[in-house]
Amino acid sequence: MRPDAPIAEIARGVACYLCKNPCACDGRDAIARWWLAPGHVYGDADIERAMGLLVGRGLVREIHAVDGRVRYAMREGGLPGLQSLCRTGELPCGEWRAMGGR
Repeated sequence: MRPDAPIAEIARGVACYLCKNPCACDGRDAIARWWLAPGHVYGDADIERAMGLLVGRGLVREIHAVDGRVRYAMREGGLPGLQSLCRTGELPCGEWRAMGGR
């Protein structure tokens, strides 16, 4: 099964953004403002869950700053999976469940 619709939308939006901007590295607030489609408002918890799913899949990495802030960037070797997610909205069979989807 897939995660909740907002989580899947956020994950796909992040994937598409990173495909176009592979050197991007931002925190949750910047992701909400710049990486996701304008006009959509997502809660912090939904963004964090979507990023956690992408991190867990090995497509995105977390970077923890000394001040406690967390930034996210494409993981080395993550481009093919991100391209697939961007193009189809799906990960290979069963991956949403493996990522913690319901």
